[in-house]
Amino acid sequence: MPVTWSISHEDRLVSAAVSGDASGQDLEAYMSAVTAAGAMPYRKLFDATYAAPGSLRLSELRAFSRKIVAYAKDGPVGPLAIVVGSDLEREMAEMFGQADAGRALGIFSDVLEARKWLDKLA
Repeated sequence: MPVTWSISHEDRLVSAAVSGDASGQDLEAYMSAVTAAGAMPYRKLFDATYAAPGSLRLSELRAFSRKIVAYAKDGPVGPLAIVVGSDLEREMAEMFGQADAGRALGIFSDVLEARKWLDKLA
């Protein structure tokens, strides 16, 4: 599975990672699982470091962004730290961040720095 995740209700933290090719459907499955678990308000760490370059289309990311914004109208979505490994991933994360879901969003090149930032928001 290209997107894997774990949810810690105790820590109020969702950790997710992309490995290889990911699609909009994979992001949808992730969001559905997080929503079903009642974890949308939790802090989220999303590691895209190992995503295959160009596997996720910009149109899919825009559609996913719109869904997050729509969800945010019904309740909090929690802060998000995105970890990237390339300039292209950073550009896509910045584009995703332009959708205002009313949450803190940080883009990092190191998982530990992303986690430190999220921990400050706990």
